[in-house]
Amino acid sequence: MSTTTSDATTATTEELQALTSVTAQLKRMDFSGGLWFAASLIAGVLPVALLVSGGWRPSDLPNPESAMWWFGSILTLAAVCAFGWGGCPAYAFTPEVALRQKIYCMRAGVVLFIAGSTLSMFAILVSPGS
Repeated sequence: MSTTTSDATTATTEELQALTSVTAQLKRMDFSGGLWFAASLIAGVLPVALLVSGGWRPSDLPNPESAMWWFGSILTLAAVCAFGWGGCPAYAFTPEVALRQKIYCMRAGVVLFIAGSTLSMFAILVSPGS
């Protein structure tokens, strides 16, 4: 009975180590980073495309809202770039360093995307005539 239990425990430990290895984490990060990149492109471009197709232009915004919109757009673009780097399967450094960089890029990308898209949409909503 104890042999079976110890064999099961050993197998579970080995499976856990395989799942948490740097290589396995990098593979998951590359896959999920690609998904985040594609989703951020769609979520960032779709609202702007709908606004532009309806006749809206960033130059229609008054000065403070225009600056707010452009700053938010730059933050959103930086987020898309961070997601792109997080999902890129090329590694410039050791796997451990690459994993740390990708984790940082994905976290920063989420924060930048939320902040940038919120700021841009807020600038449109508070502008006179919107």
